[in-house]
Amino acid sequence: VGKRSNITQATTSLIKIDTSFSARKKKAIIIASDKYIASNIWLPLVTPSRDGQDIAGILKTKFGYDTTLLINPTRDVILKTIDEIAFKENSNPHDQYIIYFAGHGFWEQRRKTGYIVPVNAASFQNEQLPESAELSTYIDYHVLFNNLNHLNKVLLITDVCFGGTSFNSIV
Repeated sequence: VGKRSNITQATTSLIKIDTSFSARKKKAIIIASDKYIASNIWLPLVTPSRDGQDIAGILKTKFGYDTTLLINPTRDVILKTIDEIAFKENSNPHDQYIIYFAGHGFWEQRRKTGYIVPVNAASFQNEQLPESAELSTYIDYHVLFNNLNHLNKVLLITDVCFGGTSFNSIV
């Protein structure tokens, strides 16, 4: 009587997390792609791998970030790596994350959505009208932001074509 519902919540033993500023983690995920399976539409790039290595080195040595460097990763590897920090780590509200993408990106006008192109992205049968199945092999900014939304302090850097459209995709 007087309860709002009759659903009982399972009790779990929670691990106490030090949420102080001094206990914060600083992590960076550096994703650099310069070779693509769909080379008929995504030409090889010259600088992303070198840029990724340089940025990872600077963040690690000068700023003390725990860096994960992914050179030419597949879509699944990228999303799994982001999932691990967004959903599997015990988060401190002061933890800081930098996510850096270098490579190809594009804007799909009909869907009003931007995408990051992983190395294993599919070719389009019709570049003017990409199909949903083809686009599912790309990283949609909606999916990326939904995953990163679980973190408190994130800096996303997109050194990709149409990287600025990431905000257009979610607004």
